[in-house]
Amino acid sequence: MKAVFDSPVVEVFPFTSATADGYARIRARHRVAPADAIHLAGAATAGVNLSPAST
Repeated sequence: MKAVFDSPVVEVFPFTSATADGYARIRARHRVAPADAIHLAGAATAGVNLSPAST
């Protein structure tokens, strides 16, 4: 598993208090699973655009 995280295409972001706050807001407002909320909060904290793509 270490080889996956040592890959140049993988970047691991820290789970910060801002991420925890985002997680709590997502779980309070939306009916999403805890694992999904963690992913969304982490992505939002890292600055990933979470807007749906228009097709």
